[in-house]
Amino acid sequence: MQRLFTVIIDENNEEKTIHAWVDDQTAAVLKTVDEATRHQYIVDEHEMDLISRKETRRHQSLEASTDNGFDIADESPSVEENIIAAEMSKDISNALSCLTEKQLEILKLVVFEKMGFREIGRKLGLNKDTVSEHYYTAIKKLKNFLE
Repeated sequence: MQRLFTVIIDENNEEKTIHAWVDDQTAAVLKTVDEATRHQYIVDEHEMDLISRKETRRHQSLEASTDNGFDIADESPSVEENIIAAEMSKDISNALSCLTEKQLEILKLVVFEKMGFREIGRKLGLNKDTVSEHYYTAIKKLKNFLE
């Protein structure tokens, strides 16, 4: 193995000497080619070596993390979380089924449409106090059912 050197201009516009390790046969071939080709070969080999080292460090870092007890976070919900979410969904569905049609309609308009009691009253032909009563009764029923 031989170490070949060349000079490059870095991003700070300064000269920098870089090197690449090549086998004896490749070194012999590079001695027969022009300087520009030899320079480009060393630059390419140097860049590939840097990439390889960076990848190696990344993998070593991941391996060290897992070896030392640091697991990579799994963002997907666990089976337990899925079961809890399904049970909550079923409980909420059952709780909503205990509401009257009017209570459910008013609750949907308040929660999803962000409408006020006065606006809902105009839309449904009800007094705003009646709308308020239906809404708070629905909330009370839901609280009692879900506790």
